Amino acid sequence: LTFVIDDAFAGTTLTNSAEITSDNGDDVDSNPDTSDDVDEDGDGNGDDDDEDAVVITIEPAELSIGSTIFSDDNDNGIQDAGELNIGAKGKNVTVELYDANTGALIATTTTDANGNYIFGGLAEGDYFVQF
Repeated sequence: LTFVIDDAFAGTTLTNSAEITSDNGDDVDSNPDTSDDVDEDGDGNGDDDDEDAVVITIEPAELSIGSTIFSDDNDNGIQDAGELNIGAKGKNVTVELYDANTGALIATTTTDANGNYIFGGLAEGDYFVQF
């Protein structure tokens, strides 16, 4: 089964319910029925005894923020040919990651020899970086 979860969903679990509406005779513990108004198993939820609900745990995707710091000699925001990354210039930069809502410092890293940095394993949210 494939589930599509609305972007606005903020929970950690969903309950998937299925009901048997027909049977070829192999299902000995259910009473197939297309109505949902008979509580044949007495569980109080008003459904037939052929219900089968499963709780699904939602694991949010891990996100990352990263980039390359370079010398933007013509100040156009693009690393053009000949514009070296900060690592190629023999420098490294400390990069700090902050929670945009609280302003709290979350993590610190340093650019590598190619001027790259990355913060991985992040939950969905709003962040900003500071050099």
